[in-house]
Amino acid sequence: MSHDDFLGIEAASVPKLNIKVIKDRMACYNLQVAIEGNAHLYANGVKFGRLHSEWMHLDALPSGEILIEVSLNKNEHRPLVLVGTPVVQIR
Repeated sequence: MSHDDFLGIEAASVPKLNIKVIKDRMACYNLQVAIEGNAHLYANGVKFGRLHSEWMHLDALPSGEILIEVSLNKNEHRPLVLVGTPVVQIR
């Protein structure tokens, strides 16, 4: 994820971000994201997609241990940062 072109925000205006990864019965996963704003999803550091709703079905993840990262972005896709740190949550 490149943070070269970012949008700095004030602490009082940081959107809330909460993610859950839930295994389903078909050996896939469902991602639930409670967000205020636009979010991008990364799996092991590789962009997996954009989140446009609260739920995303993850059926093409790499095998093995997976690091899921969700970043908050403005509508023009610039990452939100607070004091130089991107607003992300990792599971």
